[in-house]
Amino acid sequence: MHFDCSHGFGLSLESQFRWYMALYQSGVFFSRTSVAILKLPSFALYFLPFLQCLNLALFLIQSIYQFIPHIGIIFILTFIEGIFGGASYANTFDRIHKEASSQTREFSLSIASTGDSIGISLAGFGSIIIHNYICKLYPILYP
Repeated sequence: MHFDCSHGFGLSLESQFRWYMALYQSGVFFSRTSVAILKLPSFALYFLPFLQCLNLALFLIQSIYQFIPHIGIIFILTFIEGIFGGASYANTFDRIHKEASSQTREFSLSIASTGDSIGISLAGFGSIIIHNYICKLYPILYP
């Protein structure tokens, strides 16, 4: 997703991408460091991935149809996506650490870590396919 100067705070395409990453990581940092203060109930741990999927759908549709008028909206949504991801990660591991028995805690944490890494890897490979598809749809916009 990129915006021209009048709709993108005058940022270059490279700067826009850096801001996306910085805002996402800021959201992750904020939510992971606040897990001691704000513990989510169990149902929220199932609801957060659903919200992340909604964000994925929104960002995918935005990449294709470009209907969001200004980068500021994307910045806010990107920060919120970081909060969702960080809160899901931190609260899941906090819950495993506190609720799993001492006999299964390390195994449970290892399985959760492995699942997290596999999910990130699959998302990375999937994003390459989606990126190439979108670039083929709009060769002028995405040279």
